[in-house]
Amino acid sequence: MNARLRDVACALVLMAGPAWAAEMDAAKWSHRAAIGIYGAPDAGLAELALTPEAHDLAGADLADIRIVDGAGKEVPFVLRRSEEKVDEEALAVRLYNRTSLPDSRSVTVDFGEKLLKNRIEIATPGTDFRREVLVEGSDDGSDWRVVQSGAFLFRAARGPEGPGYDKRAVALPENDFRYLRITVRRGADDTSLKIDDVKAWRSVRTPPETVSVGVAGRQVVEKPKETATEIVFDLGWRNMPLYALELDFGDANFFRRVTVSGRNTEEKTVRTATEDGSVIERIVEAPWSHIATTAIYRYSSGGSVDESLKVGLGGASSRYVRVRIENRDDAPLALAGVKISRLVQYVAFQPKGNERYGLFIGNPAARMPGYDLARFARGLRDERVTAARMGGVSGNPSFRREERVVPWSERHRWPLWVALAGIGGVLALAVWRQARAARSAALEDAQGPADGD
Repeated sequence: MNARLRDVACALVLMAGPAWAAEMDAAKWSHRAAIGIYGAPDAGLAELALTPEAHDLAGADLADIRIVDGAGKEVPFVLRRSEEKVDEEALAVRLYNRTSLPDSRSVTVDFGEKLLKNRIEIATPGTDFRREVLVEGSDDGSDWRVVQSGAFLFRAARGPEGPGYDKRAVALPENDFRYLRITVRRGADDTSLKIDDVKAWRSVRTPPETVSVGVAGRQVVEKPKETATEIVFDLGWRNMPLYALELDFGDANFFRRVTVSGRNTEEKTVRTATEDGSVIERIVEAPWSHIATTAIYRYSSGGSVDESLKVGLGGASSRYVRVRIENRDDAPLALAGVKISRLVQYVAFQPKGNERYGLFIGNPAARMPGYDLARFARGLRDERVTAARMGGVSGNPSFRREERVVPWSERHRWPLWVALAGIGGVLALAVWRQARAARSAALEDAQGPADGD
């Protein structure tokens, strides 16, 4: 059965809504989608990736996702989202042969043997500098070959535009030279050039599984009074777990601080209760939430380019992404393009033969379910993972929108206030009478017994 026929078959099962409602109150979920499974697995897990539309309809925490079989029974599931993994091995080094020239400083690094490495960090003193780096490698300490050129170290002190920035890492092509010779060249207005220390690592980075996010719209706003540029990207869908944003500019050399913020809607409704019991609704601009603050840069030298234009978004779930670029006294950068990616979010469950399954989403009142499957999902994953896919999302015909029940106390404010005022009056009168009686008793005690007693 091909994918299209499978989706149609699953959709027919979904249309049998009343049978499902007997086991799960499907009327509380606004949307549903068929699940197609490739094959008829009887072991392991079936796993499907959520679509942007599913993210948009579900809550940001995915608490309202439910999987149901053809008989209407809720099916346990687990959520999985791949994360970036970085394994690093710090390498022992010995520094020697420090040399000083008018325009540069050099040091030789001995690893003791041929070791694989791909990252070094160079500690140099000073603030607000940019220094070019040359890295050469050798197996005998005499015959040197260029490993990396055109890389830069730079440091920007904290300023009114944002926090400081310190780049001391240099990425290297993986190599196993026993010796590295590192030369740092003096930058413009550089007064304290020296190499304090060098550290080295072998880093293995495993990126997460991501997919590209389309940009439905963009708006570039120059703010000359604030010496800043703001770019707002509309991604078209809410709640997608965003991974990274990478900007591209036509400019050759620049360093700019950037702040990235996000939000899911442009406006929100604010409800304010009045004294007469009514509620006033106002539409206001939705606030932005901070996602990241960092720096982007590009430095070109002798045909080599050292740049960092990517900003990590940390899984932030926003439809609108705002990038604020601090220009200071420089001209605004010319935006040439943008790439935005999101993390792939998977839903996995135990399939049974030719059983049909569907997915329900769209219930803000739902809580995150807890299933025993979470305890042994890893073992099932080791057995087998069968690919599954979501069909098209459609409205749930049995969905009943729950009207908010306004409490009696909110619907009848005036009677309550009158009653409270009456109770307050009664209490005040009782207190007054008690105080009056107490004063009378005190006066009688002060006057003593009457004559003739």
